[in-house]
Amino acid sequence: MRARQSCGAHLTLFIGKHIAAILAICTGIALAPFPALAQVDIPSAIGKHIRDLGGKDPRARLSAAMELGNNASADPKFRTAAAVAVPALVRALKDQDATVRHFAAFALGIIDAQEEVTVPALIAALHDPDNSVREEAADALRSVHAEPALSVPALAAALAAQDGNGRATEALIAFGNEARVALPALIDLLQHQDSGERWKAARVIGSIGPDAQAAVAALTVALKDPAEDVRLEAAAALAEVGANLPQALQVASRLLGNEDPHLRRRAAGVIGMFGVAGEPAIAALTGRLRDEDSPVRSVAAHALAQIAEALRDGHRTDSVKELEDALAKLEQNDDSEVRVKAAAVDEALAELKAPPPAQPQ
Repeated sequence: MRARQSCGAHLTLFIGKHIAAILAICTGIALAPFPALAQVDIPSAIGKHIRDLGGKDPRARLSAAMELGNNASADPKFRTAAAVAVPALVRALKDQDATVRHFAAFALGIIDAQEEVTVPALIAALHDPDNSVREEAADALRSVHAEPALSVPALAAALAAQDGNGRATEALIAFGNEARVALPALIDLLQHQDSGERWKAARVIGSIGPDAQAAVAALTVALKDPAEDVRLEAAAALAEVGANLPQALQVASRLLGNEDPHLRRRAAGVIGMFGVAGEPAIAALTGRLRDEDSPVRSVAAHALAQIAEALRDGHRTDSVKELEDALAKLEQNDDSEVRVKAAAVDEALAELKAPPPAQPQ
């Protein structure tokens, strides 16, 4: 019974920790300080946590690591002041208790200070024997987003090790083009048995951009992946890389009619990324302006504006009629977020239909 109570307590604290992380980190919303924290002497509290991290009581060490992370995520002043706790948290990454190591990594990612010390310690934690610690270390590297010359190869090695650290792939997204050194491992990951890992690999490759040309062949194969979301993300990555293949556009166009509104929304956004090459999908996008899902309608309208502007910039007049039909549907739409995109399409059309400038005599 004692062990069961301990597990329940850890689970409750774990959930609370991720609520704070999601709100304060992922959404960018700064939480107000907890009422108790607002009345606390922050330097004294941090000093106590540092002492507890070095103590013999494993429960006190765990509480200290968790409180440092939770309070830092809730209060910017606490987060700034907590930089002095970084050395103690780095030492806690080698604690004999895996749960302490887990929350030490979490706190380091939230506090985001002393990168020259934090990053090497988190990279070492990518090899921790406990998977939850490895995952939290990868998350923290994404949050810190520093020292790419060190972080990216280490995250790539974590992928190649096939040790179950799916967060390493997610962490690479934060590095954008700097993740290009991980390209070989990401290409291999496109063949992973888990469709979620294949999806993340395509996502990261797309974030690398044109420097990911070496992945075009593998992404083309992924257009036939059994998972719809993987096929769509492969199409998106090809567009971001600059390989606007017709079969990639076809994948996205087909998914515009999928029963899942999230896939329809993403499909519309992916088509917009194709620019001029998205021209064959204008009619399909126009049909989505009446989609039952408001975000789908909005993204379809934005994609139409993207394609119209790309056609204008490329002086392509062969789809004027389709754009005129799209413009009429945009202007007549009941959704204000859809109608607002009419101006961009109208402007592009006006320039496309304008007579060419007279040539000098």
